[in-house]
Amino acid sequence: MLWTVTATLLGTAWACTPEPPTEPPRSTQEEAVQAPQGQRAEAPTPATMIAITEALTAIKDRQQCNRIMGCKPSLELQQHGAAAVAPILRAVTETTTDRYWRVRLIEVLGQLKDERAVPVLERLLSSSRWEVRCRSAIGLARLGSKASAPRLERMVEEHPDPDDPVSRVAALVALDRLGANYGGAPARERLALAFPTNPEVLGPLNPGYYSFLAEAIRESRLTSAIEVVRLGARHRDRFVREASLRTLGALQDTGGIAIAVGRLDDPLPAIGRLALATLQQITGSHTLSTPEQWKAWCEKRGCRGPRAAQTPP
Repeated sequence: MLWTVTATLLGTAWACTPEPPTEPPRSTQEEAVQAPQGQRAEAPTPATMIAITEALTAIKDRQQCNRIMGCKPSLELQQHGAAAVAPILRAVTETTTDRYWRVRLIEVLGQLKDERAVPVLERLLSSSRWEVRCRSAIGLARLGSKASAPRLERMVEEHPDPDDPVSRVAALVALDRLGANYGGAPARERLALAFPTNPEVLGPLNPGYYSFLAEAIRESRLTSAIEVVRLGARHRDRFVREASLRTLGALQDTGGIAIAVGRLDDPLPAIGRLALATLQQITGSHTLSTPEQWKAWCEKRGCRGPRAAQTPP
């Protein structure tokens, strides 16, 4: 029953993400995954390969890998390090789906920082599926692939549509992390202008887009765009609230204290717990450990206000 409810919530929460046309299948030659020339990775043990295969099977099971409950198999793959790279690359390139498990594998490739992933991630920048191309851009940044900067610049230019702010943002975040320029100026200057900040634009924005924007602000530590996540923490969508609270905590935004206090009474207990953890992260204090203590602390300091308003309907 729990997993039925979880699957239903997951489907509902992400149903508004647009489903673009399926990418054309790539040739076997294009999808071939090879180790970089001149490098020879140490052969993994049979037991390791069995564990990697099992994790790749498990990651496709929605009960073990979903946006609500997390994705334990992706963590297991990350622990196997370089031995998991080639199998992950094959799994990523053998399908064109944008299901959550594939997105998580793309994220793992960035975290493993293995240059064998660069050509595949660069190809995925052309994906018709926004989250695939955006996560690939962030992955290239985490890999430190400075040679990918020209391709990332083209990604910015390929997505001028204001209805798709995330593709430009993802490419600019990657360029910023690589220390690159765009259009003759530091990419960070362009990035600061790429975020929509008008509440009338952010309110009806696709929740998937909004969640990614909140993560991008955290990834780039772009405090000039903090108002996006302050608004997002009060969003009607649980994923937007979650991503926004995590960013408020990571950036230790003291202006977000009243907002986090307001989320202690969130309709979803998990968001309420996250709000408490966010307050501890912002303030660096762990002596207050209950919502009641934080509310009393806030009332004493007069920090409650319009920013702590309840979630819009």
